[in-house]
Amino acid sequence: MAHGVKRWAVAIAGTLVVVGIPFGAAAVERISEQGAATEAAVAEGADAAGGTGGTAAKADGADDAVDPFEPLDPDAGTPVEPAVDATRIMLLGDSVTQGAGGDWTWRYRLARTLDTAGTAYDFVGPRQVLYDPLTQKSTSSAYLDPAFDQDHVARWGMTLAEQDFPVTTLVTDLRPDVLVEMLGVNDLNHRGDDPAVVAQRVRQLVADARAASPTVDVVLVELPQTWVEGVDEFNAFIHQMALELDTPDARVVSASTAGATPAHTRDGMHPNADGELLIADGVARALQRIGVPTQRRSPTASLRS
Repeated sequence: MAHGVKRWAVAIAGTLVVVGIPFGAAAVERISEQGAATEAAVAEGADAAGGTGGTAAKADGADDAVDPFEPLDPDAGTPVEPAVDATRIMLLGDSVTQGAGGDWTWRYRLARTLDTAGTAYDFVGPRQVLYDPLTQKSTSSAYLDPAFDQDHVARWGMTLAEQDFPVTTLVTDLRPDVLVEMLGVNDLNHRGDDPAVVAQRVRQLVADARAASPTVDVVLVELPQTWVEGVDEFNAFIHQMALELDTPDARVVSASTAGATPAHTRDGMHPNADGELLIADGVARALQRIGVPTQRRSPTASLRS
């Protein structure tokens, strides 16, 4: 597995200085600009009130537009990342992966399992923000614990049919060793697409990622919302697809979210603390299978750490 980082820390006379590798800032800005253009194009019909969030209808007159993300300073507010041999992990998803203000997020839970295992890793992506339910914009930085690598490629309401960034661009510019993908529930729940059609979009995503990097490993996360029509069938496709596409040089594995129930959510769709732990544990098990050390946690572990 190839490794790399987009920045490193240098101690000079007792001062910590963050230095950017040349491709980092330019790639993040370019991808952010592409994402803003894509979001403007797909704003029609976007679920500004929640994407995967909720079954409640949007209030009359609510703005359907998805706010564009400004290009981000890749170093602002981000913890210093490992200097060498970091496994670059890209987390691609919708609102379940992005999270809302006041969440830990399952990304945080996964980071803690990697930290506990002593794994050198680097979450890569052009975004760090959470969704703000009050403004219905992705502008919040109110993580319950912000002390982790917040980089991600997730957005409230994103679908496989209308992704914000071309996967080939993401993989080419940000060079992940592992792509962790959890999309599809919005295709099924909001677009009403057939599970086989949605699964085919996942297959194309894997093909696009491999076109950009033939050795990239992919983790396909099963959707936890099995009470949504079509999710069980879609998850079966995902599991079978991982078996078909997995190779020694470019792994494809599925991450199980078995056991998730509405009680693992705060609104019927988005994970609460229990749900965050369950998803992170499933991803951690999948990462272990492709050789990334993690320290798995039980979903019954403390929810406050």
